[in-house]
Amino acid sequence: MNLYERALELKEETVRHRRWFHQTAEVGLEMPKAQAYVMEQLREIGLDPKPCGYGVTAVLGQVGRTVLLR
Repeated sequence: MNLYERALELKEETVRHRRWFHQTAEVGLEMPKAQAYVMEQLREIGLDPKPCGYGVTAVLGQVGRTVLLR
């Protein structure tokens, strides 16, 4: 499967997340609802997210690489 096909598979889920963020807008850097939402979504896919300042961290796979998503 190529990346375009995978993106099409994830389209509805991506739109759902985007709509949630727009309907639950928060102002400033401190966004507790968004942080809780992201942590909940990460838990649902089997990760163990941790709050990190105003953001969230989670380990994907084996230790050795670092990825930052904003």
